[in-house]
Amino acid sequence: MANPDSNTLKAADFASDSAHEQSQSSLFSVLPGEIRNHIWNYALADYQDETQLYDDATCYKRPDYLAPRKTDTVLLRTCKRIYQEAWFLPWTNAEQTFYLTSDDRRPPKTTTARRMQQTLFAIAKTQTMPVIQHVRVFAQLYILENGARLQEILNLKFFYPKVITITIRHTDWWFWESDDNLRLDATWVDFCRFPNSLTELRVAFESLERKKDQIDDVARQAAQNWIFRRRDDTELSAESCQPEIMKWSGNATWGHRRWVRDETGPNKLDYYVSTITWRAANSKVTDNDESTSSYVAGSRKFPNLSAIGYPQLADDITNVPISVILNADLPLDAPTEDVRRLLEQPSDAEDEDSDDAEEEDNDSGDDENNSEDDDDDEFMDFESDVEQTEYR
Repeated sequence: MANPDSNTLKAADFASDSAHEQSQSSLFSVLPGEIRNHIWNYALADYQDETQLYDDATCYKRPDYLAPRKTDTVLLRTCKRIYQEAWFLPWTNAEQTFYLTSDDRRPPKTTTARRMQQTLFAIAKTQTMPVIQHVRVFAQLYILENGARLQEILNLKFFYPKVITITIRHTDWWFWESDDNLRLDATWVDFCRFPNSLTELRVAFESLERKKDQIDDVARQAAQNWIFRRRDDTELSAESCQPEIMKWSGNATWGHRRWVRDETGPNKLDYYVSTITWRAANSKVTDNDESTSSYVAGSRKFPNLSAIGYPQLADDITNVPISVILNADLPLDAPTEDVRRLLEQPSDAEDEDSDDAEEEDNDSGDDENNSEDDDDDEFMDFESDVEQTEYR
């Protein structure tokens, strides 16, 4: 069992200490607790810290994820009674975000299951069991598909999320670099069991705008064929779900390369996202995750998702290294045609090699001509000798 973070423990201990009732304040003597909670929630809402914007040339900068999120906690330092009522809200109200990805596909600082468990233990120490409003998981398929890493998060103690969203981004699909058709193994659908507190599970399928038909296809397959389960064996179904569609545009540069194959404008990609929602049907939401059924993970089999028969984009030039663009003294957002031309036309070195090759060919041709002349001379000498012999 992990030891809770010392700062979180101190906060929990401070919240447990007695405080003045503040009965002289109308905030506590007049306003009911429900109204005060609305005030605390509003004042302690998190927001994007735009003084620390993420680099545009990353695959994790996107709408609502332009920068790290933060919460102003000045309110909690004004009164211990307020602190006791609201100290955990900056954490439970904020969207808790996990990245099940390689290091280069997530921000420098992210939430880990271990650190979240420490915080959950600290909150539980105060006998407070607040529901986390929203958990977001960005997942590459090579980590998501077997379900093990996702289940590590779902197995956290005192973890009571209300909504979980799993987002599969354009660069999370298998072999997106070679424009493969979209596919997703369903092993994790069988394997993962979700907390009993969950009311909605959302899966956001994202790819390029030009692959919207493939996204619609796999999203439809998932909605029709996949059923998720909570620990209490309650099914989450997407029956009658209408996909939620979002479109957005982002930077075409990632991994020190500009992906010109997919550009819709200079250094620009257009994205298409379809989100399917699975909801718990005919169930009583409970925070007691000890309630489980005899269901054995893997006893059911759901079909894999596969977009079959869609044409792949045939293009010899998929991306251009940023170093090539800079060496050509072009701006990073130069027109797509100008950037592609850097790889379509031979470099100066190639031109020199070509000139040298032509000179060698010419020299070789001269040698051949000289050789032919020598042969002619020899033949003429031979004829002369014959004539002289006959004359004799």
